[in-house]
Amino acid sequence: MLLTSQPAALPQRLLKIWPCYRCRHFFEIQPGIPYTKADLNWMDKKSHSTMEMSDPTSRPGIAVKRDNMDEYNWPDRSISYASRNFDQLKRGEYYINAKPVHSIGFLNFTLFEDNPEFNALYQLLNVKTKRLYSEKFSIHVIDLSRIDLATEEDRYYGIDRWAKLFKTKTWEDLRMITKK
Repeated sequence: MLLTSQPAALPQRLLKIWPCYRCRHFFEIQPGIPYTKADLNWMDKKSHSTMEMSDPTSRPGIAVKRDNMDEYNWPDRSISYASRNFDQLKRGEYYINAKPVHSIGFLNFTLFEDNPEFNALYQLLNVKTKRLYSEKFSIHVIDLSRIDLATEEDRYYGIDRWAKLFKTKTWEDLRMITKK
């Protein structure tokens, strides 16, 4: 996601210095009220950009939203959210006392189109040996748009039924799910 005063030039420059597969995910955010050069002067304590850093409500709306804006960068966002919860120790406390964090994301889109899954578990592990780094941190992703991919285990534990509850739109749908 990019916010820039020179929208046409920045993505091309980024691709030259950072040529990777992730660059295809960049898109420009156009503010509802265009920024002036003075607005973007971060050295000025009264500039719009400086005030926005301390007061997010002062940010202008977004002129054009992308269809998938809510889906943007979910893996990094979910890691950030979960990490904040893991960092709960006070100064001097033992790390062994850190409480586990198991984040569950219910998404209404497929996270990785090349490998769709209904119920995915992500953990930190050694890439070569597959040894789990810690049992105290995991991210679970339930893809509500792919209930059809529920495994036997998902069905045994009723995860597919819970997912259907999130998807219901009518009382009749709800009654049908709860009768089964």
